[in-house]
Amino acid sequence: MRFVLLAARMVPAALLLLLAAGGSLAASGQKKLLLFAKDPSTWSIVEGGARGKLVYHEVKGAYQLDASGLAPRAPYALVRYVGSPPRGEVLARGVSDSAGRLSLQGSWRNWTSKFWVVSGEDVGGSPVAPLP
Repeated sequence: MRFVLLAARMVPAALLLLLAAGGSLAASGQKKLLLFAKDPSTWSIVEGGARGKLVYHEVKGAYQLDASGLAPRAPYALVRYVGSPPRGEVLARGVSDSAGRLSLQGSWRNWTSKFWVVSGEDVGGSPVAPLP
């Protein structure tokens, strides 16, 4: 399912953008992407802001996202962002816990482009169907 941005606002603490790829977990065949809160006007990392780690197995497709520093008990979506105009897929949705932590998992195979965690209220669409 493609996603649509519902609002032009991006709250820095609610926006995690792919910063580093590759920190590899080679022995297990897994890879990881590190995500950090970014200031949308400068794209610089927000000190003390939200952050996350997306560990995935490129061949098997399984992934696990763990994020922290988010707004407590708020809806979020993991999306694959493909540029301008905004388009991509919603991989998963969830709600952060009372401490602002979020954990999502699922199956996905296309690890190109950027992966963002955004406010679930800012995107429309359901998560794509899990891989068999």
